[in-house]
Amino acid sequence: PSFNTGATGRERTLTRSRSGSFFSRSGSDASGKVNSITLWRGMRDLTLPTKFLERGGVEFAPMSTSADLKIALGYSKGASVALLFRMRLDANQFLQKGVDIRCLSCFPHEEEYLYPPLTFVNPVSEPIVVETLNTTYRVIDVQPTFPTERSGGQTVE
Repeated sequence: PSFNTGATGRERTLTRSRSGSFFSRSGSDASGKVNSITLWRGMRDLTLPTKFLERGGVEFAPMSTSADLKIALGYSKGASVALLFRMRLDANQFLQKGVDIRCLSCFPHEEEYLYPPLTFVNPVSEPIVVETLNTTYRVIDVQPTFPTERSGGQTVE
């Protein structure tokens, strides 16, 4: 459906995501509700240092996430200890969400969102421990922040 032709006279359109939600440029759906997206990052054989839980940390390389929990779980498959970051993001805050690279991916079904190097990851909850037959998962809610959002040029250890 089209809406708001604006000053340019061109129509902007709503697009349906894989989850069935409608997204517009403003980040709200057709009913005006704010959309959110949950992204996951699965890592194997990692434990969180106490300092990370207190202050957060920086990912020095590009950080890959997925909108599909099954994909994140696949990256921790076979590990005895696994870590899952869960990122609950507001679609209106475009600087929180990585770039959707499905159109560039050899595996578009992975619904990958990529964050730039030096993304700051701030924990916003205590880890939840989930045990299965072979793997102990630590799930932690985190809030990513792009490097350009940090102020004062502070160095993060």
